[in-house]
Amino acid sequence: ADRIVALPDIRSGGQQGSGQPNDEIWSTSTDNQIVTLYDVNGFGATMVSNTYADGKGVMKFDSPVTSIGDMAFAGYSTLLSLAIPASVDTIGAYVFRGSSNLASIGVDPDNTAYDSRNDCNAIIESATNKLIAGCNNTVIPYGVTSIGDYAFFYCNNLSSVVSKIQSPFTISENVFASSWETTQNGVTTWPKSSATLYVPNDSKASYETTKGWNMFADII
Repeated sequence: ADRIVALPDIRSGGQQGSGQPNDEIWSTSTDNQIVTLYDVNGFGATMVSNTYADGKGVMKFDSPVTSIGDMAFAGYSTLLSLAIPASVDTIGAYVFRGSSNLASIGVDPDNTAYDSRNDCNAIIESATNKLIAGCNNTVIPYGVTSIGDYAFFYCNNLSSVVSKIQSPFTISENVFASSWETTQNGVTTWPKSSATLYVPNDSKASYETTKGWNMFADII
């Protein structure tokens, strides 16, 4: 099964990776306002300006951005898309936690540490093929071999997920979680995801019986 995903594009010339300086992070937002960062200190450089004009936000730094720190964009519910420059070589945890409207993530194709191969709208650690962060429009590409804990955590507007992986591997039950419950004896339980999971033909049964993937109530 499959579906068509419309992808917002904020890179110059409509081509991902064309023209983005290493000292800039680009974004769009649902309210056409600047992105207010949860933590401005996790970028390996100092921000010198944060502007929004002509439908694009530009966070300008005093030197190339080398990292994106833990929870850098957490809780920013109006964040719609983000373009990450080639110079970034470290990305922390929970980067997009609570960014419930995030629909597009693009890593510059010249980046040697991370990629967004096949316009997948996710961040993949290139050396390990591990998907570390996703969003509402993520298509999990063939070749991904693991998915990091909490990769889609609090992606509350997630209505569907497309996986191109033919043979699913085990993932944590928290990968697609938007909430959790802890019992009196300290055991954490994760509710079923309300999103629809679209998988390759003839793979449905495998997904339904594989830990983590079986947290989806609806697999097509």
